[in-house]
Amino acid sequence: MLGWTGKILRIDLTKGNCSVEDLPSGLARDYIGGRGLGDRILFDEIDPTIDALSPENKLIFATGPLTGTGVPAGGRFVVVGKSPLTGAVGNPCCGGYFGANLKFAGYDALILEGKAPEPVYITVINDRVDLRPAARLWGKNATETEHAIRADMGPEADRWEKNMLSIACIGPAGENLVRFACVMADGGRAAGRSGMGAVMGSKNVKAIAAHGTGEVKVAEPEAFRKAVELLRTHQSVFVFGVGPSVSLVDLLEIRLTRSARRVFPLKTFGREMVEPLLLMSEDDLLIAIAWRSMNPYLHLVLKVANEHKTPVILVTDTLGDLVSYNKSDLMKFRNFGKKSLTELDELLESMSLSFGMDVSKYKLEKD
Repeated sequence: MLGWTGKILRIDLTKGNCSVEDLPSGLARDYIGGRGLGDRILFDEIDPTIDALSPENKLIFATGPLTGTGVPAGGRFVVVGKSPLTGAVGNPCCGGYFGANLKFAGYDALILEGKAPEPVYITVINDRVDLRPAARLWGKNATETEHAIRADMGPEADRWEKNMLSIACIGPAGENLVRFACVMADGGRAAGRSGMGAVMGSKNVKAIAAHGTGEVKVAEPEAFRKAVELLRTHQSVFVFGVGPSVSLVDLLEIRLTRSARRVFPLKTFGREMVEPLLLMSEDDLLIAIAWRSMNPYLHLVLKVANEHKTPVILVTDTLGDLVSYNKSDLMKFRNFGKKSLTELDELLESMSLSFGMDVSKYKLEKD
């Protein structure tokens, strides 16, 4: 699967063994992103009435399809479990390099279940997984723990490039089951809120160290590289989404704002949509996320962007379906006329696409 490794690492702490499972393609597609993936696994695997600090709870470190691809904010991962603070789902996210290294090691998610008899820390070095004694680390804060583990790894860690050994760990708060304890990663990043550090402590896990030498494959590397470069070089970004993608656009607005960009969210109606569109220029960037490429609002936004020569990143899983139609087939759609066809034809031409093209070479299959 493009964007995914297709593997889940499961560690039974009680028995001290691990196994590797296939990530179902339907699960990755329907619950896209680390938070969706982790939440679904938790929903399927635990009884919601359990004590969050009992061995029956599970702690899931999950990534998304962009983790490790080089896209801005693409290093993030999510820690999921039942929250000891709220009794509901806890799913804080965290930056740094841990998520990317987990992917590079070959895993989209890591599931911890049960409870280790004694304190341990876990190393995931490509396909080698070890549980190591951590009694001497118990009581150390997060920074001290990271330094100690790096020293444990010795010359092996010294050979790796900077940031290529990532460590997610807990401090004394997690060890003592403080219900709002964080999981810390890579020198100060935090998976805060909801007490996942306490869940980690309840399992007698002090830390997880990850390093990988693999890569994350994308469908069209050159087009993806151009999209990443557009994100890196444009400080003024318009964002647009319709239907179920609106929540993704809201999250994207937050992330881009945090990275010191000016963000203009576009609504799907009225003045709140039209007025920002009038300000769009060739110096801006438009990011549009929509699963229905025939949506009239998306059509309008792309048309204006084309007229203003604004570069566009379009995220959709249905554009391949659209361009695979012949023009004569499209004219059979209700309320779809020659004017709409002409405008869409111009838009596709600007993207080096055309109606009736063979999309099989792009490997857009759902699996």
